[in-house]
Amino acid sequence: MMEGSSVSLRCSTKIFCPFHPTNLTWSSSLNVNVTERQYQSQTELISDLNFTVSLRHHGVTFTCTATHQLQQQITTQ
Repeated sequence: MMEGSSVSLRCSTKIFCPFHPTNLTWSSSLNVNVTERQYQSQTELISDLNFTVSLRHHGVTFTCTATHQLQQQITTQ
C-alpha cells in the first residue's frame, strides 16, 4: 500500500442464534485512527475497518475477534 491510499478491511461471521448476539471487535498492535462500521442481516454480522494509509501503519497488525455468547472466541489477523 502507498501512503495516502484508502484501505478497507472486512470481518464477518455467521449469526447462529438471534437470541444470543454475536460481537465483532477490532484491535491493532498500535493505537491508530480508524473508522469502524457494522452491518447486520438475519444471518451475518459484518464489520468494516477503514483508514488512510500513513507511515504510522507500517508493520501494524489488525485483528478482528468474533465472540459468540455460547461458543468460543474466534480471532483472525
